[in-house]
Amino acid sequence: DSQERLQQNLPGNVSVRFFNAAYYLKKYNFTTFWSKRLHFLTYLKGFIHEILSPDYQKALFLDGDLITRQDIAELYNTPLDGYVLAAVQDYVNAYDQAPFWQAKRIYCVEQGHMKDPAHYFNSGVMLLNLKVLREDKTFVQQYITQSQFTHSGRTNHDQDSLNFILEGKVKLISPLYNFQCALTMPIHADFLPAHILQEVEQNRRAAHILHFDGDKCKPWKLFFLNVQTDTWWKYARLSPFYEQLLGLRYHPLPAGAATQKITWKTRARYYKYKMLSAVLWGKRRMHYQEKTKKYLAVLHPKQK
Repeated sequence: DSQERLQQNLPGNVSVRFFNAAYYLKKYNFTTFWSKRLHFLTYLKGFIHEILSPDYQKALFLDGDLITRQDIAELYNTPLDGYVLAAVQDYVNAYDQAPFWQAKRIYCVEQGHMKDPAHYFNSGVMLLNLKVLREDKTFVQQYITQSQFTHSGRTNHDQDSLNFILEGKVKLISPLYNFQCALTMPIHADFLPAHILQEVEQNRRAAHILHFDGDKCKPWKLFFLNVQTDTWWKYARLSPFYEQLLGLRYHPLPAGAATQKITWKTRARYYKYKMLSAVLWGKRRMHYQEKTKKYLAVLHPKQK
């Protein structure tokens, strides 16, 4: 039913073909890679060069949680110059100064053997050089092996795998092609250097692609609107699935919470303090644990 509804609403210059990705990944045992945060199908991006016909020399991969505001033909026509893929730097992994992300950069060096974590890219938008990937006979096995390792507890799973394997083989392109909306959330913005924050604001206004990355940045989960989420809902209204999206958007507040002043800043601070209480030690951990409890009592009065 969903496939039929989608095809009935396509413009004349667009075609869609459906692919049984779960069946394909079974042979690599990726169907066991399931977590509360991550669906195993996200690993499929490492096999696009195998799935698509050899007639295709390159492909543009786009995550499902983004909005394009410009013609993507310009991005697709970006010269790859022999690189395996083109992508945008991941600003959180590269610049966030929170203790958790500092530890993540150390992990990228020590466990992922990256020479410079600033080269870490976001895999939500990738222009893939299918020809080069097919010629590399070791890539698939490296990806499988690395994914089995990064799946066990790391935050970015398949994205980590691609970064650890492909450092030095990726062409970093303009951040306008993948503006990571999580950067505007206080949980990250409070820990970014001033010059990066200024760059983020400039990119937000001019972005060609808005990427609602991160668990706390999905428009269908948020109680507030900003420029980015408003843009997402503008396009959602044009979708044949608008009613279903509204259903995802609706989350009844806990009993008693209606009388509380719950803003997006309140929610952001709760998640910020929760993260800090998990990565710090001693008195600082106790300090942020108390702050977490305070904000949790506001968001969920009946929880202890």
